[in-house]
Amino acid sequence: MCCSQRGTTLLPSMHDTSILYTLAQEHADVINLHDWYQSFKRILSPRNSKAKTTSKSKKRKDRCEEPEPPAEASIQARFCRAVMELQIAGLIRMPSKRRPDFVQRVAFRG
Repeated sequence: MCCSQRGTTLLPSMHDTSILYTLAQEHADVINLHDWYQSFKRILSPRNSKAKTTSKSKKRKDRCEEPEPPAEASIQARFCRAVMELQIAGLIRMPSKRRPDFVQRVAFRG
């Protein structure tokens, strides 16, 4: 249950747009897309997940206990979709020709 906890704890079970919005609040008004993506990726596939085992029986057991982290392509697609949703909501502006690797936050801090 991602929404029952208080505070700014980010969990992979949260909606992608919520994760990105919360991460955006930690940045200044201009956000580096690469850094933002890396932060998003760390939330979805934490490094402390268990290493894969070679035994087939152990693999089945691990799959039941803990789901595998999403593939890189899946994380990229989810990131792009969430960025687009924030843009549609008017919370960020897309990059300009001068700074294509940055977005600008539009909403004021509350």
